[in-house]
Amino acid sequence: MGANGTRIEPAERQRFVELQMATTAALLILEAAKRREESRGAHYRDDFPKTDDQNWLGHLKVELRQGEPEWSFDPWAKTD
Repeated sequence: MGANGTRIEPAERQRFVELQMATTAALLILEAAKRREESRGAHYRDDFPKTDDQNWLGHLKVELRQGEPEWSFDPWAKTD
């Protein structure tokens, strides 16, 4: 039931859940871009204009645990 006692149709409920998920994904993408302090490919920052392989060659990862994001960084193995 909706807040005013009306029935919520399944399709409407599905659209709402999809919107919630898309909003969460968009916010996490923005936070990831803010955390990565370099420019790489299409990701360009005026405040960090250069690529920084020493600190950022790898994957910035996020997992939601009980609705809260947990961030980690998985560096690529160096092949010298």
